[in-house]
Amino acid sequence: MLLDKHGQENIELQRKKVKGLKEDSKQYAKYKKVFSENEILSTLDDFQNIKYNDEKEWEILKKKYREKL
Repeated sequence: MLLDKHGQENIELQRKKVKGLKEDSKQYAKYKKVFSENEILSTLDDFQNIKYNDEKEWEILKKKYREKL
């Protein structure tokens, strides 16, 4: 069973990522325009992992984004 193999937490993360894919893709593109290559996460998947999995890092990234605008 999928739940046994991947765990509830990972399944919920994947659901959030799929549900938010369109908006996250737009947001990631905006962030990429503001940050240099070495300042931004290299993939949309990495971006979503921070957004949905690491509240502290997500707040830091949002703050840096606002400061650059």
